[in-house]
Amino acid sequence: LQRVRRHQVPAPGVIIAGVVMALGGSMVVAVGRRARRGLLRPNGWAGIRTTATLASQEAWYTAHEAGGRWILIGGWIIAIGGIIILLVRPDDADAAKIALWSALLGAAAVLYGGYIGHRAAVELPDSDGRPE
Repeated sequence: LQRVRRHQVPAPGVIIAGVVMALGGSMVVAVGRRARRGLLRPNGWAGIRTTATLASQEAWYTAHEAGGRWILIGGWIIAIGGIIILLVRPDDADAAKIALWSALLGAAAVLYGGYIGHRAAVELPDSDGRPE
């Protein structure tokens, strides 16, 4: 016979991890949405900030249009991982696994979006019509 798990109160660290992941992922989603819609201006804090993307306004907006989808996906993965931790209330070991995998997969998607955006900015023709 299997033991029926009684309602467990997760450790404070599990709750904190879930909240941080849900909020952090939501922030990435919010920035990704703004960037993809062309509402995120070049800045020093948020977005795909490479030498190529900061070279011009056109490069900035092109990069975010190209890489924005993956940034959104990464943010959603992280946020959903945090929400799962908060709703399912797994034990400490399972919460750590959920946090680790959703953080790794989310970060990989965000980094891939940054790479795609950077490549799009690099491939823009310069003033004489040649790719840089």
